[in-house]
Amino acid sequence: MDVIARISELMEKQGWTRYQLAKASGLSQSTISNMYQRNTVPSVSTIETICDALDISLPQFFAQEKDLFYSLNEKQKEAMDLYLLLDENQQDAIITIMKNMNPKK
Repeated sequence: MDVIARISELMEKQGWTRYQLAKASGLSQSTISNMYQRNTVPSVSTIETICDALDISLPQFFAQEKDLFYSLNEKQKEAMDLYLLLDENQQDAIITIMKNMNPKK
């Protein structure tokens, strides 16, 4: 993956300039400029800082287009955490219950 191209893509979606990315992330303008001028891959911590500014997770940053990611609120995160603690049969039961509760049926 071309990390610099991905950062540019995400900045474009936000309508941000390099200056705006620097301000939002707290990174110096020279750090942002150096990434582009030297075409160097930023460190993971720098990418995380950029992700925080863009309000995305690190997995979302590296996701392929076919991957789906959803932003979760606190209640949804709690539900997912609890769901992941269940065994496979319990997870299947929860899915069945949720499908039966779906008002779009």
